[in-house]
Amino acid sequence: MTVSAIMNDRNPKAEEQANSEIARDLANVGVTAGSPWDLVGSGGDKPWSTEAAQVLANHLTKPHPQFVLQGIILAGCWLETRNLFFDTVVRILRENGCSILGQVAANGLLRMAKKDDAEIMRSLIMDKSVGESRGLLIEGYGRFAKQGAIPTLRANIHDPDVRSEVLKALSKLGDQSIRGELLELCKHPDSFHRKIARDALARLDNKATKSKPKKTN
Repeated sequence: MTVSAIMNDRNPKAEEQANSEIARDLANVGVTAGSPWDLVGSGGDKPWSTEAAQVLANHLTKPHPQFVLQGIILAGCWLETRNLFFDTVVRILRENGCSILGQVAANGLLRMAKKDDAEIMRSLIMDKSVGESRGLLIEGYGRFAKQGAIPTLRANIHDPDVRSEVLKALSKLGDQSIRGELLELCKHPDSFHRKIARDALARLDNKATKSKPKKTN
């Protein structure tokens, strides 16, 4: 989706109404913000109090415009607040995986994820209705599940939505069987994907060299 398409898809009046409701509820717990976006990054007050995080979590369940929901996720989703946000973010990802909101939800999930969440991540990666946003979960899934991630990743090698991310993750896990797929990816018309392939091949070469037994005299 292009920037112009995103802007045209927004509803300023609905966003203003939603932001007003959020600002009111945050003010009631001592946090000053005109919108959740004011709490993203290094600017403004941080919603570290349980009360402020609960306000944001409550509003994430409401039918606010997507741009507002994106701001809530980016402001509120941290490991410390996973008990408030995790289930809602997973639902949003499943329902909006083919949109910018889905991509933001995937990043929010990664912020909150722990090793025990590997199975949830696997189920999202296997759910093709989640679309391209699944690709954002693959590296984290490989990091958590390690060698146990290989069957799931191999099952998605030919899925165009996540192919490059899958091959990258498999190379990090040392799966030498993907060399042919990587050589094919080197022919991709997009230089971004070609670079992933070249880097992955170099990574496998390095792993193969390290695994060779040293010669003795």
